[in-house]
Amino acid sequence: MTMKDRRINVEYQLPNLCANCAAKPAELNWRISQADKIDSKTSFSITGRFKTTDTYRDLSFRVGVCKDCEKELKQEGVINGVVIGVGCAPVILGGIGLVAALGSTAFTGVPRTVFIAIMAAGIIFYFAAAKLVGKDDLAFRSIDGKKFTFRNKKYEAAFAKLNPKLVSRKYSEPAA
Repeated sequence: MTMKDRRINVEYQLPNLCANCAAKPAELNWRISQADKIDSKTSFSITGRFKTTDTYRDLSFRVGVCKDCEKELKQEGVINGVVIGVGCAPVILGGIGLVAALGSTAFTGVPRTVFIAIMAAGIIFYFAAAKLVGKDDLAFRSIDGKKFTFRNKKYEAAFAKLNPKLVSRKYSEPAA
């Protein structure tokens, strides 16, 4: 399948393989969301406040995946959301408790270190869980949008065979 990205003026072909497992033919499209910050402007408004405006370039693209891998990729997204939620909850609750304890509005007799410990535990849980369940992104595009990298090296080799100038790594053996 030939894809044309008019935003960056790049045309590329996708192999008829699943980008995740590279074992089955691609049946569905999977969107890889990616953006690059290209400009940041700060201005001073008439009310005396600073306003920062960021401009992003959309580098999103689509790859083919099989039905089984689509389910797996959706589950990865759910798991990452749960890890973020479970990791952030103690940080937020600990922060609220710490602010309340500092203001002496609640939690009489509870040491402030308890709230700091709750926040630290949330941060530690988040990083540990993210390391255990987190995976690399399925694919990545360079900042200029003209180089592609894929998590599955067999798929990347097949992509490189069709688009030799769009992959940074060099592949000597043909993709199976």
